Formats: sequence, C-alpha cells, structure tokens
Amino acid sequence: VTKRVGNNWYSMLMENGKLELEVASSSPTYYNLSAHSVSINNGTPHFIVGLRGATDSKLYLTVDQITESFTDNTAGQTLTNTASFLLGYMDVYYNGVIGEVWFYNRALTAQEIQQIYLSTKWRPQ
Repeated sequence: VTKRVGNNWYSMLMENGKLELEVASSSPTYYNLSAHSVSINNGTPHFIVGLRGATDSKLYLTVDQITESFTDNTAGQTLTNTASFLLGYMDVYYNGVIGEVWFYNRALTAQEIQQIYLSTKWRPQ
C-alpha cells in the first residue's frame, strides 16, 4: 500500500517477513521507518492496522492485536499529495492475497479497531 510523490509519501509494505510503515515529509525533510516485530510471512491470514496518531507524535502498527508504537518524526507535517494510491504494488508486485482493505479519514480508537477485528475474524479464509 503506497501513496507517493516526490519526498511526501506514506507506504505500508512487507520486508523480510516483517510489516513496515514508512512515512516521509519534505517540508522540512522528515522520515520514519518502523518495523513490527511479528513475522507475517507464514502463509496464514493476518489482521493488520497502520495508524498515524493525530496528537501524540506516534506511528502504530498492529498485527493480530499486537500493537507496537514508534516515534513519528513527521508529526505536524501534512502528507497530502496528488499521487495515485497503489495497492499491491510499489517497485514490485505483491505476491499474495489481500482480503479486505478499509480506509478511514480519521484515526480509529483502540476500541474501534478491536470491534472491527472481532467482527471480521470469524470469516472463512
């Protein structure tokens, strides 16, 4: 998942079996690279959430209800850009299955994320 133009962008990707969230802003230049400690390259479905906190200068990555937080060096910077939103492609195509993708125009609370997880985890794979 990526939305990138120049040095103003964000993306969520898998690198070496780990989920990564990258966020960059070019005015001034800030960059984050956060990698979740849980391996997701194991052939089973996962519930994944990436979140940029609106007020606490944190990035959050959740894999199957395990949330890790990272310092957001781009806090206070807008990430708006005119790039196309890409799903399943950045520099190479994603080789796997993407079941559902949901986007929100605000940060979800921990309770809302939990409700979504519980309401979707029963679905057959």
